[in-house]
Amino acid sequence: MGVLKLPMRRGPRPRTSIGILHPQLDQPGPPEIIAQLRDMCFSLPGVEQRASRICVPGTRALCLQDDIQRGADVAFLTGREFAHLHPPLDGSLHATLPSDVFAGAVERGWAEPHVLSRDLESPSVAMIYAPRNSEELMVVIKLVEESRQFAAWTSRGD
Repeated sequence: MGVLKLPMRRGPRPRTSIGILHPQLDQPGPPEIIAQLRDMCFSLPGVEQRASRICVPGTRALCLQDDIQRGADVAFLTGREFAHLHPPLDGSLHATLPSDVFAGAVERGWAEPHVLSRDLESPSVAMIYAPRNSEELMVVIKLVEESRQFAAWTSRGD
């Protein structure tokens, strides 16, 4: 796969909270796009849906299945949770990303560092902004797949 090449995200970045929960405050994804995002996330190989252990009720965690070899601790938010989708208020998510993907996602306008990233085990915990249309949905799914591969310690072809 090589280095992930991301297009520039159009428009200004959404506003986000500086609080511990770090929600996206504007530019929510349309409900039908967020439903597709959820369905696509939980259909990725080796991923199971659980309640998040570290976020508000209703947050759905993307967890690496128990029978898949777990990567390094830096690839996880907690336990086997490598990402989570916020309740459908905004459509954003938090995910761990490899450092090169993290840097590209932030630089190209798709993500920002989690407000607590300095305090978390992983310095590459990103808030990935909600997709606003089907084209953005495909980019966000690519980022979630990178997070899944990072968690599973899968070679990314670098």
